[in-house]
Amino acid sequence: VNNFTQTSQFSKTGCRLNWISGLSINKIVKIINGNRRNLGYKYFSWNCDRGLLSKNKLDDIKLFADRHKPHFMAISEVNLTRNETIENGISFSEFSTENAKETFKIEGYRLIFPASWQIYNKARIIVYINDQIKAKVINVLQDEDYLQQISLEVGFGKVKTHNVNFYYREWKSLITGENSSEAQEREFSKLTNIWRRLTAEPKDFIALGDTNIDMFKMEDPTYAQRNLADILKDFLMEESCYQ
Repeated sequence: VNNFTQTSQFSKTGCRLNWISGLSINKIVKIINGNRRNLGYKYFSWNCDRGLLSKNKLDDIKLFADRHKPHFMAISEVNLTRNETIENGISFSEFSTENAKETFKIEGYRLIFPASWQIYNKARIIVYINDQIKAKVINVLQDEDYLQQISLEVGFGKVKTHNVNFYYREWKSLITGENSSEAQEREFSKLTNIWRRLTAEPKDFIALGDTNIDMFKMEDPTYAQRNLADILKDFLMEESCYQ
């Protein structure tokens, strides 16, 4: 588990955008959380590149959770199919909701699925939340419910609540099967519209996930994903985050 994706934090008092990859787990955790102890929240996002069970990657996640005690862990490209009639142990990819929660159980955490799990029986992202954390799922619009994202209102005790969006931008939609440039731009626009609604509230906002956009090519006119990069830039400029 040594490859974090992008983390973005937007607040009413400023913006922090971190693009992190290729660093050790300990180094990245220190970058994100500093040297503080028991302060604030710890967020983690990992693209498991499939094989969550078949390649024993769940063991890596459990080890990371035990060592670093994150409050949130988002795992993308899990590629799960919901089948409420299936029995235990039949498949690496098909699960009932109860069986999935038991199969992917990590002690001290509860498991959250995207809206697409209940509506379309598919999920490419899941989020583990520490049992001590209060978090409420924020519902999205009907035409956004197939996106691989989970939005949460987070807060516990006297800590001010804030909004968090965990996401995975797909090259090919698991739900619709579309992979054209137009479909990708449409879906990414819908994701950034979710961000806009969350940042419109008087709360801090954190977006954490896999954008599948090369930040080093965002200004390159020949970049194949330039239209997607422009969608991201438009959002960041609105939030005064892009330089």
